[in-house]
Amino acid sequence: MDDDATASTEGWRLRVTGLGVLRVPATWVDDTHEDAIAVVTSADPLTPTFSENVVLSAVPSQGSLTADSLAAIDETRRAQVWTHIVAVSPWAQGNRGRRMIFLYEIDRVVVAVAKYTFTSGDQRIDLTCSADLTTFTSLLPIFDEIAAFSELPNATRRDGTSQSGDQLPDLDAAATARFGESLESLASLRGSQVAPSPDYVLPAGSLDQLWSTKDRGLVSNATRSSEAGTALREAGLTSRFGGSTTKAREVIAPLQTATFRLASVRQSAGETQQWSCFAAPNGLALVRSQSTSVHATSPESLSIVGLPAAIARLIAWLPLDPYWAAIDEADRDRVFDDDLLNAKLRGERVPSPERLGPVLKECWSADWVSVQIGMHDSTDGLPLIQANGKYFHRDATEGGSLLRPVPSDTVFLGILDLVGRHRSHGAS
Repeated sequence: MDDDATASTEGWRLRVTGLGVLRVPATWVDDTHEDAIAVVTSADPLTPTFSENVVLSAVPSQGSLTADSLAAIDETRRAQVWTHIVAVSPWAQGNRGRRMIFLYEIDRVVVAVAKYTFTSGDQRIDLTCSADLTTFTSLLPIFDEIAAFSELPNATRRDGTSQSGDQLPDLDAAATARFGESLESLASLRGSQVAPSPDYVLPAGSLDQLWSTKDRGLVSNATRSSEAGTALREAGLTSRFGGSTTKAREVIAPLQTATFRLASVRQSAGETQQWSCFAAPNGLALVRSQSTSVHATSPESLSIVGLPAAIARLIAWLPLDPYWAAIDEADRDRVFDDDLLNAKLRGERVPSPERLGPVLKECWSADWVSVQIGMHDSTDGLPLIQANGKYFHRDATEGGSLLRPVPSDTVFLGILDLVGRHRSHGAS
């Protein structure tokens, strides 16, 4: 880019900072934030609840990109609000670094963040780009362009070395070998991120009972004194006579008017976990989750939230945690027999096929889980297999199925795209 005029003509402008030159949308305006080197925010936000923004900041480096990435992850996890880290991936465009995607919820607004972390000299540079979850898919390409074309200090490659002689960060040996660069271990995040607490945890069948008594002021003593009846009364959802309360009517309202129905099923050997979202035209959604095994049915969890918060709860319920994913040439076009894959999903002992690539070979000995994410009464969805914390897209083909390793950000964006394709049918 030659000058500011060229940038403006192309819809971009240059924002000179003490650290370098940011290339930002021409219509975005400068702002301030404590401890930030530069802040740029949209002058015309896409939603009334959150104004998309970009924040450039710098802190002392931990001595290497891998250590700086882990430090950025740790800082995100220690936030004072609920957060969930969805993805971490190598960022090779422009400065070499990392791109972390995470969610946080504050004041009933769910924010999606793309955070680009670079190591340069004795500084860790963070470019933090935030948007309302509902607009993140459309804004991510803009955030990527800002990170790729801004003139920030060149990254210093010090893979795995420590400036101060401190202990080296834990690396993912398999991913490091596959990608050809030092990649930090993300194993500590697997299954350790806490989901938001549900509004209600009730005995199995409680929602059905609440629905069946929604228009009744008096129910039988047997129904009122059942485990579900007692729990509903104690939760303030039914009166002493078993009739539904105002709180109960708020819970079941999305069921009565739902125009958007999203569901996910996780099925492994001996257990089925179900997650459902029913969203009304006003955007309020009922979220329900429950698991069933050969031995018992768990209590059901219920929450009334906005649709973006429901999607965030799906991400946490899956859970979708960051991992390193790569496609192995050995398995790229390999067709697996469906009977073999289904036996593996049932938990049967299935010998490893010959000449598996390192990605599938690493996951073959793990327990497999079938993950289906889709819309009610629709074939539109994501057919996935989860193994060893990683996700594979299962593509039906002649003679069986292809297994395609997909990065966690691909799964996340696939869910947002699925929601976006169906939101126009009524949910806002």
